[in-house]
Amino acid sequence: MLAREMAGLLGEAGGNEGVTFTFAEDATRRMAWCKTPSSINPHSTVNIPKPDGSGTSLDIPFTKLAEPAETTFFSPSTDDHDYPLPALVYHTILALPVDLRALCMSRIVVTGPNSGVPGLKTRLLAELSQLIEKRGWDVVESYGSASNPLPQRLLARKDHIAPVAQLDGSGNVPISERLHDDLSDRLSREVVITISKGKEEVVKGVVRGVETLGAWSGASLVMSLRVKGKAEVEREPFLSGNGAGWKDEVLR
Repeated sequence: MLAREMAGLLGEAGGNEGVTFTFAEDATRRMAWCKTPSSINPHSTVNIPKPDGSGTSLDIPFTKLAEPAETTFFSPSTDDHDYPLPALVYHTILALPVDLRALCMSRIVVTGPNSGVPGLKTRLLAELSQLIEKRGWDVVESYGSASNPLPQRLLARKDHIAPVAQLDGSGNVPISERLHDDLSDRLSREVVITISKGKEEVVKGVVRGVETLGAWSGASLVMSLRVKGKAEVEREPFLSGNGAGWKDEVLR
């Protein structure tokens, strides 16, 4: 889509002559960029040589080279399933469980051949943050004419809420009366503190983009992991003649 938009821009500048898809792809890779809220609009003109060897070039204002990315990734659509890129990321994260959502929104990876378009990642994360601030994590996009709908929904569920358990002398909910272990007792808190000692704090709950090393790097890291097999022949027992040296795993 991005290359097609660039082809239309180049064709408009050159009278639709000599603009092939290969030429549009090459121009996209070298010249496309994306406007961000802090972008400065330069008034310079870019000269793009035609690939036909005629020595002529296409003179295009630098700001117009940002229009293909604007149209491809951020233009609003009337199709319910064709979201702009920030809305697509938002709905994908919204569909996740709450705990997983908090982790994934802090580890957004933009990959693919057009991920290197200057300004794309900055614009995507900025608009995603604005969308989350505006809508929150409510799956209902519009309540129509309903005024103040969220408290009404909570009040409607009041009759279905489980009764609050009585607190013990220490101000904690007795374990026998808990619907879920909320880690409010002293022993549970000490266990959590002990487990978390020496571990780095996990970043979650904030919109953040991370860089990727690529699929091949990830495969190399996985292949370097030593996965213990069901049966193994160890060198020392084998050379010492101590049986066959097999160690059978007991599957439980």
